[in-house]
Amino acid sequence: MTGNTSAFVRSVSACVQQLARFRRDRRGNIAIMFGLMAPVLLGGMGLAMESAYWYVDQRGMQNAADAAALAAATDGTSNYQTTANAVAAQYGYTNGANNATVSANRLSAIFKVLPRSKRLYFSSA
Repeated sequence: MTGNTSAFVRSVSACVQQLARFRRDRRGNIAIMFGLMAPVLLGGMGLAMESAYWYVDQRGMQNAADAAALAAATDGTSNYQTTANAVAAQYGYTNGANNATVSANRLSAIFKVLPRSKRLYFSSA
């Protein structure tokens, strides 16, 4: 019985020594930290790229709206609607297509684009 006990004690002692040596060893720490942080970093980068894409798309719509309103307001003729439609179409927003609505009259020019469903590159499930 003492032979089994001493073998067990030696085995436990060897395991404790291995764990102590493993705890003191600093090799591979960066690899483990990188492995834990990589999904967080990649997810943050993906969300940043999606946000930038949404912002650029919104700015494009706003630029089209501003150009259509300005062209209709400065047009010397009474074809406000035609002028606003033509300028909005140059920016890729045709009246009545893809939820785009362009409307202009003598007092104001209104450009409305309902949000269209866009492909999400990184934040889609």
